[in-house]
Amino acid sequence: LTMGGAFARRTWLAALVLGSILTVDLVRANKPWILYWDYTQKYATNPILDTLRKKPHEGRVVAPSFLVDPRALPPEKRIAQYFPSIYGVEWVQHHFQFYNIQSIDVAQDPRPPADKQAYSAAMFPKPGRYWELTNTKYVIGMAGFLDALNSQMDKGRNRFRIAERFDVVPKPGIANPSGLDDLTAVPAADGAMALFEFTGELPRAKFFTNWQVITNGDAALKTLGDDAFDPSSTVIVSDPIPAPATTNSAPANAEIVSYNPRRIEVKVNAPAPGVLLLNDRFDKDWQATSDRQSLPILRCNFIMRGVQLPAGEHTVVFEFRPSLTGLKVSLYAISLAGVLTVLLIVIRQKDAEAETGASSVKPA
Repeated sequence: LTMGGAFARRTWLAALVLGSILTVDLVRANKPWILYWDYTQKYATNPILDTLRKKPHEGRVVAPSFLVDPRALPPEKRIAQYFPSIYGVEWVQHHFQFYNIQSIDVAQDPRPPADKQAYSAAMFPKPGRYWELTNTKYVIGMAGFLDALNSQMDKGRNRFRIAERFDVVPKPGIANPSGLDDLTAVPAADGAMALFEFTGELPRAKFFTNWQVITNGDAALKTLGDDAFDPSSTVIVSDPIPAPATTNSAPANAEIVSYNPRRIEVKVNAPAPGVLLLNDRFDKDWQATSDRQSLPILRCNFIMRGVQLPAGEHTVVFEFRPSLTGLKVSLYAISLAGVLTVLLIVIRQKDAEAETGASSVKPA
């Protein structure tokens, strides 16, 4: 009709009719794919999540699938077999983001950087050491795995304990759960599942007066995974800094004053020169200052970051300051395009005026 000229004098009507057809068609086509959630019900918390979201920077959480064996569940608690899916789909992707709970389990990481791949490949075969190095304070699994955690993962040091047992049950008001978001966790004295507390994890911030410089990445990973290496007393530094003068200094106190995604403040009372380890991933866009003096960021324990400090009391601030080079190039390009556009308009106007002037002059 439009091409035939039916709306030649009513173009607004053509736009209205076409827009209405498109809108109705899009609603019809998308209706089967639009899901509606009651967010208060979907993001409802529970006592286990409440424990994990208290000062989340003090310890991460992990729930390895090998700590859930459905064959060991009694019939009345068989619903707990769905916990790995609940954890991976609902908790990691939704609840942890909503409540700012920190975990070493990542929801989506399709193209991890090379250093992370190397670290994961070296540490995954030794989960106990991996959890120790990554400040993983909580481990979730079936309660019956406590002895195995202490004997196999922790080499008999017995640093795992049950912080709370729980069961997987339908959320309040839901008689017949139809999806993972209809299930939750409730404390139970005889619960099939357990929130294990690992007391051997490195704190998020720790000051070391003893460090070992290993600039070769493969050698650093080998040392970190060695059972003879004690990560609680020595930190591996990948940058060429001077060796420690003494290894017998008294322990230092490193206290996190504030912890935000882009700014972290740590107070340190150092009895001797040393290295402050912050158990967060190394990135070149992080910058550090101590007492308003800039400090170079060190790569520690292969993938974490830290700074070297002299003896005394210090306030260290880590700030995320990404490079603005890309933004500056874009702004320069946009400015240049604007200038060229203005020049083009001015030149065309002058050419038009010249042509008008030339046409208005009649030959004698």
